[in-house]
Amino acid sequence: MGPRAQRRTRHLTAATKLGWANALFLLVGSVMGVIASIGLLEAELTHLRAPSAVFECDFNPLVGCGSSLLSPQAHVLGIPNAVLGTVLFTAIATVAALALIRATIPRMAWWIAAFGAGGGVVTVLWFLYLSATTFHALCPYCLVVWSATLIIGSVLIPQALHATGHASIRSLGATLLRYTPLIAVALHLFIFFIIIIAMRDQIGALL
Repeated sequence: MGPRAQRRTRHLTAATKLGWANALFLLVGSVMGVIASIGLLEAELTHLRAPSAVFECDFNPLVGCGSSLLSPQAHVLGIPNAVLGTVLFTAIATVAALALIRATIPRMAWWIAAFGAGGGVVTVLWFLYLSATTFHALCPYCLVVWSATLIIGSVLIPQALHATGHASIRSLGATLLRYTPLIAVALHLFIFFIIIIAMRDQIGALL
């Protein structure tokens, strides 16, 4: 193997590893998602045991889960979305833990994880739309899930770019990985402003 091929191999091997700070950030986001998903599932099970009881997660006309928890959209595959969330966030937490111990994770795994994270961000936007137009409320557990998804996406998507074999894309991924907290903050602010605009009537009713 020539020097150029050896350098490329070293670059690709390094690209399959995630820095400890981003791995910790990823772990925090995934644990948030697991906890919120379990809380959401527990809220649904509690309601099924006592259908006449008020949802514990219903706080006011703006923040509550009663209007969304038993909706068809909350059971996309016929089972509670919270079950899927618990499984997926646990899987990502496992990846984050492996990254923290400096394990080499296959590039394909990063690409698959990033594809799922991208789908998660799209799902966040879809549920935000439903919250404003159908549920007319913000589920508190869902807000934590959304936040977790944005954190995860801010790490996994740049890492997947960094794990490619194309030098310029790999360089872009490396640059983005240096600013994952800022990317996450920007995504949160974007969602926040959409909420302010889309749900101004509900917010105004509380003021």
